[in-house]
Amino acid sequence: MTRSTMLAVATALAFALPAAPGFAQAELKLLSHVYQQPNSPLNANHPQLSADGNWAIFSSGSSGFVAPGDDGFFGPDVFVYDIACRRTELVSTTWDGQPPNGASGGSRGRSALSGDGRYAAFISEADNLDQASSGGDDV
Repeated sequence: MTRSTMLAVATALAFALPAAPGFAQAELKLLSHVYQQPNSPLNANHPQLSADGNWAIFSSGSSGFVAPGDDGFFGPDVFVYDIACRRTELVSTTWDGQPPNGASGGSRGRSALSGDGRYAAFISEADNLDQASSGGDDV
């Protein structure tokens, strides 16, 4: 077999063989984007993935991550992105689901997610998040 024939066979085999199991092709996704516009980026800070890789938490002072009217405070807020559903949710909301009246996450500090993405922790200066908020930096 000549050298060029061996190279052609090796090349043909490389394309015919399936990828090694357990090694998925990396895929880049923009998570910090305008509501229902996955190619329109917005500024975001302090990202963190849940341990299971299904959720991402971040903070941002940008408006437009969630449906119009769902983010009433124009300052830093905390958001969680569901990677499977490709949906962003404002998590720094009041005890009854209303937008906060003060900054959360961002310059206030980093946010964190539990391993399964079920719980979020963040610092906020909003005094309407729960009925016991102090108006200072609360967690």
